[in-house]
Amino acid sequence: MENYNCLTEYEDEDIICKIYRNECNFAEKVPTTQEYIELIQGLKKQERELLAVDGFKKYLETRNVKDAIEAEEQFKLGFKTAVKIIIESYRS
Repeated sequence: MENYNCLTEYEDEDIICKIYRNECNFAEKVPTTQEYIELIQGLKKQERELLAVDGFKKYLETRNVKDAIEAEEQFKLGFKTAVKIIIESYRS
């Protein structure tokens, strides 16, 4: 089974295998920009102030901006993964 071990090492680098084995979780990756970090800090503060109606409205607006940043990051990761899958499929 020496040949099998060689294949296993190759498959560990293969994005298609990682997806099949559910080893890619893009939702765990969040932006690390200063804007995003400040938004998260602001959200935590606003969550403590939710009892006031005006505070809740501001919280929702900030939360929407945060969600948009996360959605953009997840889209970019998904797109890059799709391109990598296409490239790897041509190598096979």
